[in-house]
Amino acid sequence: MATIISAILLFSFFPSPSFSAPIDDKWSLATATYTRTPFQAGGGACGYTLEAEDRPEWMSELGRNTAALSGELFRRGEVCGSCFELRCVDHILFCLRGSPSVTVTAVDFCAPNYGLPSVDGGWCNFPRHHFDLSLPAFASIARSAADIVPVQYRR
Repeated sequence: MATIISAILLFSFFPSPSFSAPIDDKWSLATATYTRTPFQAGGGACGYTLEAEDRPEWMSELGRNTAALSGELFRRGEVCGSCFELRCVDHILFCLRGSPSVTVTAVDFCAPNYGLPSVDGGWCNFPRHHFDLSLPAFASIARSAADIVPVQYRR
């Protein structure tokens, strides 16, 4: 019971999943990498701390097809819980044949690393549009041998 009450209190402090850009079929350009460490339901900037048995149905795959978003996309948490469709484009060596897409849920903020240039390791530096994907999500659109791939995305 305490978990449910704390979850209700937690979600009341976070904005509902919304995004200032309209939802449409327009694809935008970004980049994507992946993390070898799975995203945890008990942490992250979105604060999803519900126990597995108390999670809403939309969070059932949390940890599998999830993403941390760069600041430009994360918008101070406005997109927490939002879904994005991504597909790898314009990289003949690393994009999977046929440009399959994957739908990911925004669960975390991808912190910038201003000690590295945005074209060489500082992938989440402002103002880049970047997705740091879970390995299963990344592997469904690109070869895991890639460090970074160009993607198109839409909400």
